[in-house]
Amino acid sequence: MSKTTLIHDIAILGDGISGNAVALMLARVGLRVVLLSHSKLAARLPVGEHLAPQASPILQAMSLQSLLKNPAHLPSPGAVTQWGSAPITANSYSASTGGSGVNLDRVAFDADLREWRGKAGVIHIPFARMQNINRNGGVWDVSFENGNGHQVVQAHLLVDATGRAAFVARRLGAVQQEHDKLIALVGRFNDIPAGDNRLHIADAPEGWFYALRQTGGRSIVVYLTDADLLPAGRTARRNHWQAALPDALRGFAPLQPAELQQVDARSMVLQHSCGAGWLAVADAAMSFDPISAAGITKALRDAQLIRDAIMNNPTGQPARWAALQEHRRQTWQGYLAQRHAAYAACDKGGTFWQRRRSHPA
Repeated sequence: MSKTTLIHDIAILGDGISGNAVALMLARVGLRVVLLSHSKLAARLPVGEHLAPQASPILQAMSLQSLLKNPAHLPSPGAVTQWGSAPITANSYSASTGGSGVNLDRVAFDADLREWRGKAGVIHIPFARMQNINRNGGVWDVSFENGNGHQVVQAHLLVDATGRAAFVARRLGAVQQEHDKLIALVGRFNDIPAGDNRLHIADAPEGWFYALRQTGGRSIVVYLTDADLLPAGRTARRNHWQAALPDALRGFAPLQPAELQQVDARSMVLQHSCGAGWLAVADAAMSFDPISAAGITKALRDAQLIRDAIMNNPTGQPARWAALQEHRRQTWQGYLAQRHAAYAACDKGGTFWQRRRSHPA
């Protein structure tokens, strides 16, 4: 067994945007940070995303504005929405203080963020299998296996950045409340002609789609629906996806997708997102429906919030998390209200839509 002699200030589990952003910000203020990530999860393709202009000031405040200058990302002037029987609406970003939006290449964005994380001095350790998470005398022992055998990392504070899985929080007894059964079916396409770079959103009988162009003649088309409304089997789901695709978006997906990536998109919240010596961040604490258009922006804002919370409570005293918990409670209630209003604005009659109109905030 290999056991570290150094006790880190913070151990973070999760190598997504939130985990990397939290690690980076905490390392910048002089804390000793180690980030653990599952080697298999790191190989999964992240979903391409549209970043609205309001994310730019947040990145600037974090001194990360250069992340958007990578030529792998495509500037986007706005969004087009086709929602129920309402007229098609076009939203231009021309008057936004944050400038244009961006259609991200998530592989490039995540790689650049990891590079910044490394420059800040964060130690990164991949693992193949987590074994135990125990706390003794105010110090966490996190044991796992990787290519070097059985390893143990020690830290004073543990941060769960494992996304909707909330692996650490649930292992420590936190209860996760599920609000819906939303999933995303992600289709990727190549050799797409140049054209409209805006984000396009359109409803479907039992869900909705968003589509965007990316650099290199690529596009991404995502179908959001409930898991129980989909047929079983890959071929059947691929055919269902193609049949549900609105005509307005067929320019982004000229062919039937060869494969669809299925991604968990459920709205979930932890009853308690922090405790003695630990806290959850971003989607591990509360996860939003993509209709909220939060995505990366929420993860980055939460990283700022967590940095400030940890600086005020470096040893994770439960009583001192009260303000953070109250802030999150209000954020969740605000999200539910916004989500309900967005879905109520569509007058579709399918099961998917009826469910959402019957669950007001």
